[in-house]
Amino acid sequence: MTFRLPRHPRPARSSLRPPTFTGGLHDARTATAVGRWLGVAFAVCFATGLVSHYLQHPPDWLADHLPTRPSWGYRLTQGLHVATGLAAIVLLLVKLWAVYPRLFAWPPVRSLRHALERLSVALLVASAVFQLLTGLLNIVEWYPWPFSFVPVHFAVAWIVAGSILLHIAVKAPEIAAHWGRRSSGTLELPAESAVDRRSLLLGTGAAVGVVTLTTVGQSFTPLKTFDLLAPRHPDHGPQGLPVNRTAAAAGVSERGLRTWRLEVAGPRPYALTLDDLLAMPRSAVR
Repeated sequence: MTFRLPRHPRPARSSLRPPTFTGGLHDARTATAVGRWLGVAFAVCFATGLVSHYLQHPPDWLADHLPTRPSWGYRLTQGLHVATGLAAIVLLLVKLWAVYPRLFAWPPVRSLRHALERLSVALLVASAVFQLLTGLLNIVEWYPWPFSFVPVHFAVAWIVAGSILLHIAVKAPEIAAHWGRRSSGTLELPAESAVDRRSLLLGTGAAVGVVTLTTVGQSFTPLKTFDLLAPRHPDHGPQGLPVNRTAAAAGVSERGLRTWRLEVAGPRPYALTLDDLLAMPRSAVR
């Protein structure tokens, strides 16, 4: 006697598909509106980053021509750099949310222009996320990567700038079509979408404002009262200079001070110990 077990249908294979967003705000108009703010934030962050880098690592041909006044200039540019970088994190998240359905469009490549567009998007997203994430971790003095932060951050900044220019060049027709208040696209969205878009943009602006207000006080001292999220405070340090880390955290010990030397390069190089420096005459200038 033969017994046959009943056959059960095989479970369907689960495909790892990204979630689908079908809201009316995932459109070119919203992406263009947020992209304008994001472009300005990246531009200011890039320009102030160049100032910071070349003031700290000036090339030989520029070292004697860099200005030393005003004394608060570097604090201003560095404060703008940090503030616009943090604002760019919020704007980038909103921008990615707005264009999310297009990131996984199928087929991935339909033409040469479409291939260039996808390449510019991939390069822009990867470099921008890397740049903002590493910059954020640098603010809190946490370096979980094996490479040196400063040269890599400087190099990737040029990649981000180039990818933004490439993206603008490829998407110029679509950006121009959705730049003004009235979109010239072929698809007219219902009136409630315009209201939702304004709400989204107002909420994004409010989030950027809160992040900026609670962090920029570490460099822009009139707002130091609201310095809640920044890792440093302008009043916590000598001469109003924020302290990045304590001596113990920086590895400075009494034994290290005994062997420490200040080496001065030049036509007549020399070295000074800490005792030599303490023995030198002091003067105060106001």
